[in-house]
Amino acid sequence: NGHLTYPEALSLAQKGQANIDVLAAFRREHDRAARSTSEETREKRLELKTNLAALLLDMGNAEPNPAVYNKYYKEAEKLSQEALKLHPMDESARANLKAAQSSMRIRAGMGNSRSADLDDAGTPDQLGFLDDDDDDEDDDDDDDDDDDDD
Repeated sequence: NGHLTYPEALSLAQKGQANIDVLAAFRREHDRAARSTSEETREKRLELKTNLAALLLDMGNAEPNPAVYNKYYKEAEKLSQEALKLHPMDESARANLKAAQSSMRIRAGMGNSRSADLDDAGTPDQLGFLDDDDDDEDDDDDDDDDDDDD
């Protein structure tokens, strides 16, 4: 059908090659999981919401048009809030929410220019995407990060 699969899109996103086709594949997978009644797929909703939010942040940060990047940031914020409802202590969802809010705030203050300051707001460059593998052994081993920003 010519569409990217979710694993193909995830691989491109992880390489920093996000585009509209990657976004479409992420949205299709997210929507499929949202409609699913299977427990296994429902458990992936947190990962899918987090990854879609990270992708939207990445694309928003690269987007010069305020109407487009604000839409991406608002959607990333909403997805992050939904992810936190599913799992209130999820660090990636918290980081995405913080990044969406600070990116909106930073870019509101600088008009429509793209700035390196966004990289300090906790962008996906620094967050990364959650792996789409089934071996959850390695997915949570970054718990040794004790530096609080407060």
